[in-house]
Amino acid sequence: MKKLGMVMLGVCVFAASGVIAQDAPLSLSAGWANAAPTIDGIVNLDEYATAARISINALDETPPGVSTTDAGLVGGPNADGKQSIEDSSALVYIMNDGENFYLAFDITDDVNDTSRTDGNHRKDGIEVRIDSDNNDTDDREEGIDVYPTLMRDGATADFNADISEVVFTEKSDGTGFMAEFRVSAQTFADIIGFDVAINDSDDGDVADRDTQYRWTGIDDASWNDPFKWGDLTLATGPGNGVFGRMVSGQATSAPTLDGVLNAGEWSGATMIAWDANDEIRPGVTTEDAGVVGGQFGNGKQTYEDSHAVAYIMNDEEWFYLAVDVTDDVLDFSRTEGNHLKDSIELRIDPDFNKSAEREDGVDIFPTFIGDGSLDADGSNDISNGVTVLKPDGTGFILEFRASMSVMAPVIGFDIGINDSDDPAVQNRDTQYRIYGADDSSWNNPTMWGELVLYSSSVDSTVWEKY
Repeated sequence: MKKLGMVMLGVCVFAASGVIAQDAPLSLSAGWANAAPTIDGIVNLDEYATAARISINALDETPPGVSTTDAGLVGGPNADGKQSIEDSSALVYIMNDGENFYLAFDITDDVNDTSRTDGNHRKDGIEVRIDSDNNDTDDREEGIDVYPTLMRDGATADFNADISEVVFTEKSDGTGFMAEFRVSAQTFADIIGFDVAINDSDDGDVADRDTQYRWTGIDDASWNDPFKWGDLTLATGPGNGVFGRMVSGQATSAPTLDGVLNAGEWSGATMIAWDANDEIRPGVTTEDAGVVGGQFGNGKQTYEDSHAVAYIMNDEEWFYLAVDVTDDVLDFSRTEGNHLKDSIELRIDPDFNKSAEREDGVDIFPTFIGDGSLDADGSNDISNGVTVLKPDGTGFILEFRASMSVMAPVIGFDIGINDSDDPAVQNRDTQYRIYGADDSSWNNPTMWGELVLYSSSVDSTVWEKY
């Protein structure tokens, strides 16, 4: 089981615009497989209804979804590996039961090319990276780590057929391919190192693949470096797989609460990214009362329309949180409730008593409006925050702190993002949350997540992650 000292997610800031590059892994919890999926290369959503999901593409340089200018990449309009979502993107489904670990891939890739002979990693395909004992060595270990390269044409490399199987199918509409992968989890630790990488080749005659994009690995050297992979907590039974716990990062210096993610301020923070696409934690969007947005009027939004990244850390005195919200239409005009405007709801159960109803004077639950205003719960003697619009109009950023004097070692925690695109309609377009299963969770701490706070009084070399 992974030690807490290894789970503090370090980030390295390279810009003051809200873009933070991470040099240590993200965290995710697998879903529990109520029934084993049929490994036939067809991603049947009924089979993966309880799976954790990640959505990645070849557009970003920050996790989740990393595409960097790696050696030899030739794709995209600038020959830097960046590709459009239509050209290269993926939905990954992750779950386990008591016997096996399951992955399913729904890959969008507009050109089918497995013709290259100079390396399997240069063909259309998938690289699975599993550090089964999670010892974070900086070199993959033969016989311990699991790291098959799975090609679109069904071929495999570094593959152990005794404990694994994989099946690929081409999509009938020609837009890409699907794959299902199974591997025995009998030797896996409770928390494993994990990453996936998608390789895309559009032209077998050029010098290299067009792109590789990864969930966490920050550069292409991560194929051989488990230290750059993420942390995946395996599910232990029905209903508890995708809830999990997070661990707060260590704040080595106090950030300035100015709504700008300045260089170095959040260098020790844990990072979590989520959006308004699905009903699976982390990141829950449900057909809540009155929600009107999305293609089907059920609150589901595209990644481009609404997504968020949160940075979480504390020192002995303060708990710090930054939230970077991307929102393509900003609307603060509604007068019938702050939760109906573009805004952020924080939910903190500091005494961790998991009351079924929020407690005034105990729980901390401000609503921060994206334009810089906030409601009556937002600023008091023990907490304050600042929200600032991004200069380019693509969203807003919150920086917040609350006194550690009222915090238990483990606290209840959640964040809800409200999105309103049209003040003329009946309600907000969506609310998406890290944990809360429906919109009633605003008033119910039993639906919030659990956050283990950093403490210098605990020996991080021996304290294991819960």
